Amino acid sequence: MTVTPYSGARTPMYFVGNIFNNGWNNNDLTMRIFADSDLNDMLYTYTGYVKSGSEFKIIQNPGDWGTQWGFGSDGVLSTNGGNIGGFTADGYYTMTFDLNNNKYTITPYTGAVT
Repeated sequence: MTVTPYSGARTPMYFVGNIFNNGWNNNDLTMRIFADSDLNDMLYTYTGYVKSGSEFKIIQNPGDWGTQWGFGSDGVLSTNGGNIGGFTADGYYTMTFDLNNNKYTITPYTGAVT
C-alpha cells in the first residue's frame, strides 16, 4: 500500500453580495467557492442560478473585508474594486475567477440543468 499525503493547500474563497441569500453578510460561510484543482493555483469556477441585477464581491476570510476582489474593468478583478454585476436576465451562469492574474469571466450556462 502506498500512502500519499495531501499536498495541495486550497485557499478558501467566498461570495458576498445580493447574488445569493446571504446579502452582504461577510460572516456567512455557506457561499464558499471551490477551487478547480488540488493545487493552490487560485483558479475557481462556479455555475449556478443568478437573478437579474445581482452583484457580488469575493472575500478570502469570513468577517474580513481586507482581502477581497471586485470589479476592476470588464474581465479584470481589482482588490479595491466595485461590485461585480451585469446580470441582465435571471438564469444560470458559469463564473471563473483567476485570482493570481486578477481575471474573471461570466458566461450564460447553456448545458442541461438537473
